[in-house]
Amino acid sequence: MVLNWNTATEDEIIQHCSRSNPGRNIISEFEGGLSVIRISENAVVKCGMGVTKFEANNQQRAHAILDPEIIRIPQVYRFFANGLDGYLIMEYVNGQPISSIKDPDILAGL
Repeated sequence: MVLNWNTATEDEIIQHCSRSNPGRNIISEFEGGLSVIRISENAVVKCGMGVTKFEANNQQRAHAILDPEIIRIPQVYRFFANGLDGYLIMEYVNGQPISSIKDPDILAGL
């Protein structure tokens, strides 16, 4: 299932990100319920406890002020909360997560 982040309702996004949805495209999932779910070709949802409006605002600021030729910060599309869970809908940036880099020389330069 592909969702259009711009037109999907909050309930549709919550349902799509639910752990009971076998069709969700998991990019990463952590203990405690934090997940990053790809919802379309160009968007992901970071969701769970600890995802906050504060984080969304900081990411928006970083996206606006940092040079994308140096570091790529995903653009924030939407944020909403449902109870204790936050849903941060943002640009999908194809690449390698920093956590997967094992070379100490590369890590030292980050």
